[in-house]
Amino acid sequence: MRNLHETLRSEHHLKHFGRLQYGLFLKSIGLSLDGALAFWRAEFTKKMDPDKFDKQYAYHVRHSYGKEGKRANYTPYSCMKIIMSNTPTQGDHHGCPFRHWDRSHMTTMLQSHGLSSKDGQSVLEFVESSHYQLACQKYFEITHKLQSAPFSLEHPSQYFAESRRVRGGLDSMPKTEPGGMESGQGDASGVECEDESVAMDVTAEISPLARFDLDAAIIFSDILVVPQAMGMTVEMVKGKGPHFPERLDSPEDMKKLSLSVDVDKELGYVFSAISLTRRRLEGKVPLIGFCGAPWTLMSYMIEGGGSNTISRAKAWLYRHKDASHQLLQAITDVCVEYLEGQVKAGAQALQVFESHAGILGTKQFEEFSLLYLTQIANKLRERLQQSGLPNVPLIVFAKGAHYALPDLGSSGYDVVGIDWTHDPSEARRAVGGGVCLQGNLDPCALYGSKEDIVGRVQEMVRGFGRQSWIANLGHGIYPDMDPEHLKVFVDSVHSLSQQSV
Repeated sequence: MRNLHETLRSEHHLKHFGRLQYGLFLKSIGLSLDGALAFWRAEFTKKMDPDKFDKQYAYHVRHSYGKEGKRANYTPYSCMKIIMSNTPTQGDHHGCPFRHWDRSHMTTMLQSHGLSSKDGQSVLEFVESSHYQLACQKYFEITHKLQSAPFSLEHPSQYFAESRRVRGGLDSMPKTEPGGMESGQGDASGVECEDESVAMDVTAEISPLARFDLDAAIIFSDILVVPQAMGMTVEMVKGKGPHFPERLDSPEDMKKLSLSVDVDKELGYVFSAISLTRRRLEGKVPLIGFCGAPWTLMSYMIEGGGSNTISRAKAWLYRHKDASHQLLQAITDVCVEYLEGQVKAGAQALQVFESHAGILGTKQFEEFSLLYLTQIANKLRERLQQSGLPNVPLIVFAKGAHYALPDLGSSGYDVVGIDWTHDPSEARRAVGGGVCLQGNLDPCALYGSKEDIVGRVQEMVRGFGRQSWIANLGHGIYPDMDPEHLKVFVDSVHSLSQQSV
């Protein structure tokens, strides 16, 4: 945030992602909407007419506070999100310095901040091994004269709060309701982070575990880190989602990929996040790691982003069968190493997401999806045994693949996830009694009334019966859902499950 602040002060402007990253951070530490409008206006109007600011930029400030558009309560970016999304290009200043700056720039920065050559090298060693959050933690310890920080840094807002606490600015953090925020007092003449009051409980803000009675945590990451590790650029485009500027158009384009990946180097930041999160969880709940399944990742790489039909990727399966298998095998090999690395880092269970399974027919699924899902389970178990690592539970979720449930039940996974279009009792008959089921409330049910949610959970509990199953949504939660409705879902699962035992 220091880089964004200094750039804003010197250039009196930040591009979109810089404004978003810094603006949400300032919001999280207590800057009110009025204060934010005054702050950004004061800086931008040093180079532009006030009318231009009001017409082109004020809306976006109000939008980030939930006063425009969908009126969503946008939360600040965590370290992991900053590291993984919206890679800065020339002229941008957002992102994580430890992740996105080159060594020369980073060395200069460390020297300018008063670090000795020895201390600077200790930070750079983490950077060079792709442990960006550990590099940040080491920088914090050096600049705050700590032998070893008794916490794991996972969020810029947490860095700010801990910095104030260590330096004596606050003995304790003012708390708000989890997920909420007190309104801070903004100063139009300049919001220096060291002078603003902390207005949130950082832990509550960044972890649903502080608000909901959940039985496990899943690491905050993205399935598309694997294509990134293989050399592809992935951008998160506002209003559109993931976008590959250079998608795979033909098998010739596979020459641009790194088919042999140094997983520790390219994905070490995920492993660091897992280790830090395990430490932060303190054994309260198990931590789940994950990756995308090969067919789903291949489809993104060829489509260049999301698609309703996935027709480009499916066309490869007919036109370029050999190349498709070559690409799927390369992705599979990376996934196996990546999942093994997650177990080494501390993941206690692993899930493989085949989100695009339902777009395939039965024969295509068997040849281009199930084959590689089974490989992942078998090869991973072999590697874990050879490395002396725990044989952690494996979960597979193949969205929309009703026809494949019997095959998925014998594919080597301990748990088979089902989406909301499956009937739980039919799914149980299909997979047999040897595996656990996971699912499967329709996420959109959370838009209903609290009473309706309880009723639907009751139906779900009856459908799964008393054999082993894990209650979950049938797919991901949407950003505009009321957290209180999610709480009703979680609490109902606990109470109704106990009654059915």
